[in-house]
Amino acid sequence: MSVSNVGTDEHLFRVQHLVTSAESDVHASRLKFYADESFEVTEEIREHVAAQGIVLTVVELKDHPWYSAKRCYEILGRKVWGPIEDSWESLKSLYNNIPVMVKQYAAGAGDVKLGAALKQL
Repeated sequence: MSVSNVGTDEHLFRVQHLVTSAESDVHASRLKFYADESFEVTEEIREHVAAQGIVLTVVELKDHPWYSAKRCYEILGRKVWGPIEDSWESLKSLYNNIPVMVKQYAAGAGDVKLGAALKQL
C-alpha cells in the first residue's frame, strides 16, 4: 500500500492498494502504519494482500427483476473485477450503500414501478 498526504486536510491520506492499484482517501485514524525501508513487495506479498477481505466496488448496475417471493426488486451489480464477481442485491440494500448510483440507474431504466419502489425506501 502506498500512502501520501492528500494536502488540504492534515488527517487525510491517499492510499493505493498493492494488488488493484485502486486509490482511496482515508482518515489517519483508519491506517495501521508499517515502516521498513528494506521491505520489498514480492509476488508472495501481493498474493497475501489479494487473499485479504477486499471490498469490491460496484461499477455498473445491469438489471432489476421483481422477485414476487421476496416482494422486492433485486439489482444485478457489476463489480470491479468483472462478471465473475457480479451479484444480485436487493434494491434496499444497494440504496443503503450506493444511493446516488441507484437513483441514477432507476432514472435511466425507464421502469415506473422501479421508481415507485425506490421512492418508498
